[in-house]
Amino acid sequence: MPSKILLSLTVAAAAVGIGHALCANSCSGHGVCREHDVCTCYANWQGNDCSERTCPFALSWGDAPYDHDAAHYYAECSSQGICDRKTGECQCFDGYEGDACRRLKCPDDCSGHGRCRTTWETAQTTSVGDFYDANGLVLDKAVIDGKNSYTNWDAHKTQSCVCDPGFTGINCASRMCPRGNDPLTTEDADGVTEVTEVQTIYIGDNDGGVKNWGASTQADKTSISDAAGFFTLTFTDSYGMEWETRPIPASDHDDALTATLSAQHVTSGARTTQHYIRDALKALPNHAIDDVEVSWAGASNVNEYRVTFTSAANAGRRNLLKCNYVGCDEDGCQPRYMGIQSAGTPRCSVRGQTFYNIDGFEDAGASNGMATSDSDGRFGTGEDAECSNRGLCDGETGLCACFPGYTGEACSIQTILV
Repeated sequence: MPSKILLSLTVAAAAVGIGHALCANSCSGHGVCREHDVCTCYANWQGNDCSERTCPFALSWGDAPYDHDAAHYYAECSSQGICDRKTGECQCFDGYEGDACRRLKCPDDCSGHGRCRTTWETAQTTSVGDFYDANGLVLDKAVIDGKNSYTNWDAHKTQSCVCDPGFTGINCASRMCPRGNDPLTTEDADGVTEVTEVQTIYIGDNDGGVKNWGASTQADKTSISDAAGFFTLTFTDSYGMEWETRPIPASDHDDALTATLSAQHVTSGARTTQHYIRDALKALPNHAIDDVEVSWAGASNVNEYRVTFTSAANAGRRNLLKCNYVGCDEDGCQPRYMGIQSAGTPRCSVRGQTFYNIDGFEDAGASNGMATSDSDGRFGTGEDAECSNRGLCDGETGLCACFPGYTGEACSIQTILV
């Protein structure tokens, strides 16, 4: 009998020992029970019994440096949120968003009038100007000098609003009012009489990739093959909106659909390309270009057309026109047109006071892309001011409240003498 009691006690003790050897809650099914009754949790689970979820990690917004100039290591919820252990999702603090609170929120979601862009994205679209190859084609800034790139730790974390054209403010909630030239001023900041903006369009082709378009000696010129086809011009207004013209014939020859382009002149018929350019620019919607003058400026080995912005609504320094000569002649293109065609190398470009490039595209004698004369290209020096400096802008309506004695949507018309 005593032996049976002893056996029962031994079995009971063993059972108690086995019970004490089990991990808490059997690691909740999210881990493995290891030595010393300790759970080794599966990925994305934590806690003594592996019952708590782990939230996403991203670069910390603020932490203690761990080495010289080294900080912003990975942190749960990026140190700007609280982890919900039941769901594994971050409850971000105000102003932060993302699976790990990894991004700054844009204020008011840009009010529906803009796009929320990271600092890296915004930097890619900024530069001192466009860059062109020898034929006038815009080059990708990502592969040439002049690219602005921001690569610090917060490049993909900080965000800001990039407003749609016509809107402004940190949250893009304010409308922009019409802009114009101050009707009372006649001189620029240097005391020199105000002038209008002049840009020059160069259209032609070459047989040898000549970069010196304005060369004066015959030896510097190249033989020009006949060119035909169309091009368009893109104008970027003061509000950041881009407007592309309807297709313009490279030159006009008896009103033929495909035009013949000569180095010196159109072989027959009236030279009407300048009129096509003027009419196409003035036909842009919303009075993007209210008035403009275009004149043929002669030809060396290309035809040159001077564009003068004469309207008060387009006073001051203008964005450089872009010449689109490659064309888009497939279903779905808008506008659809055949680009400049040539036996040589077609080219079309625009130069103003400053022409940014890396390929020696400017005329002989020019320096750093500067135009050789005012008639070849110059900055407009009039004001491009909100309400023409003669009124107050209502950011809710986008309308100018003109001061007494001034009228017009941009208050650029004087009604009384002062």
